[in-house]
Amino acid sequence: MDRLLMIPITALKNELERIPDFAAKPIEERAKLAMKHVHSNNVCFMTPSDDQKFRSACGALILLSSEPEQARINRELRMLQTLSAAMSGVPVDFSSMCDDEDAEPPLGLMGIYRESIPPSPWAKP
Repeated sequence: MDRLLMIPITALKNELERIPDFAAKPIEERAKLAMKHVHSNNVCFMTPSDDQKFRSACGALILLSSEPEQARINRELRMLQTLSAAMSGVPVDFSSMCDDEDAEPPLGLMGIYRESIPPSPWAKP
């Protein structure tokens, strides 16, 4: 994890912990809340790029999750890294991504993040 992201990750973690019953919510709902809150004023100014915001939200979510949920999130992040490497021209063993057949399906973190991006104030209606 990028050390420079620890400040926004910690700020977001603290913000999420203030949400009533956050820990009791399902992981999918907690992921949506993390992705939504990363755009708040407390965190947004520390993370100017979408990549940094996404990684900060994932980091805070990992810190607030159980071990099985952390493994699920990390597995999905490894899949995204593998796809990114393949798109950059790095040879990738895609079969290694499907090692654990009993694993729960990915959360769709990137899609959840994309849905959480607020509309630009300069966008045409």
